[in-house]
Amino acid sequence: MGCTLMMSCFETLRLPAANSIVPLLISQEEYATGISFSASLSKITELVGTGIAGVIIALLGMPAAIFLDALSFMVSAILIYMMRVKEGIRINDIKSSFRNHFVFGINYALKHQDLLLLAVMASLANMVLVPFNALQSAFVSNYYHGNVSFLSIMEMAVSSDSIIGGLLYPKIRTLIKPRHSLLMLFPTTAFYYVALLASGRIDHLYWLLISIALISLITGIVVGIASCNVSVLLMLKTKQEYLSRISGLFNAVSQMFNPILSLLIGVAGRYLDVSTIFLFSAIIIMLIAIIAYNDKKMESLND
Repeated sequence: MGCTLMMSCFETLRLPAANSIVPLLISQEEYATGISFSASLSKITELVGTGIAGVIIALLGMPAAIFLDALSFMVSAILIYMMRVKEGIRINDIKSSFRNHFVFGINYALKHQDLLLLAVMASLANMVLVPFNALQSAFVSNYYHGNVSFLSIMEMAVSSDSIIGGLLYPKIRTLIKPRHSLLMLFPTTAFYYVALLASGRIDHLYWLLISIALISLITGIVVGIASCNVSVLLMLKTKQEYLSRISGLFNAVSQMFNPILSLLIGVAGRYLDVSTIFLFSAIIIMLIAIIAYNDKKMESLND
């Protein structure tokens, strides 16, 4: 437990640093391609790692698997250290306190309406799949009367299709405005909940699994596109020297409501069945989509 807590704490330091180093490696014109490639490659290696984990544990045992995991972190650290970038850190920035960094990050975000709007949208985007993630096991068991294979199909489809969405993002960006590629996540997610409920009326197991895979395919692609879109917009809307501070604050804000929503859904689960919660979630998500689509402030994300 102590090791997990320590790793999670260090991970929060890595995310802002990873975001702020991208502009030092690629030009602004290459943001979309670079970020989409990085996100897709990360997802691919995650899926491959998950797939071979069982083989490694079966052949070499748990200690060997943990050692290989630790070794991969060491190799990553060495490769990152070998990268040659001109960081251009200001001396007064180095000497300033953590408190000054944190306060300045908040003040900078408050002065830039685009960043506040993007943080709100990212937070909402992270929240739309919380009901599904929290209740998917209960939903599959009670509504489909299915087993772990149903869960595997859903998770594999959404995860693998996030890779496709990431790879498609550079092309999508040239065809669809950033505002629209972000907003389409909400009606797509609402469709996902309703389609999952509608699929329950399919009697044939084979067609049921195909239906689940297809609707998860669509959702996963849109999730991948929206995720890349948020990352690119964050970099475009933030000056390079402030990116690490804003990224840390942005990640905290975009994730902070997820545990609260998970708790509320857990409480609601005591009084409502999963299908009802999914239906209410779809309605609320569509209302958010309508409000956001008609909000003129969203046009600023296209600038």
